[in-house]
Amino acid sequence: METETAEPRGGHKTAAARAKRPVKQRKGKKQQRRYGKGSGKQQRQKRNEISQGQWRWRKEREREREIGRGSRKRARE
Repeated sequence: METETAEPRGGHKTAAARAKRPVKQRKGKKQQRRYGKGSGKQQRQKRNEISQGQWRWRKEREREREIGRGSRKRARE
């Protein structure tokens, strides 16, 4: 590797050295999602939850978190 990065010999590659050449992990959309920069992880999780029909429940959880603990009990009474 002809990069001018101070990388430890026989250790992990530094991030700079890894970014300079296209590592196999960086190729392909799915690998980019897994490793790549700007993978939009939160958006992806959101979309997955919506498609599985869990999004409504997540919204309710967030509302409860805003109100505070014990809101379920109060709602039941």
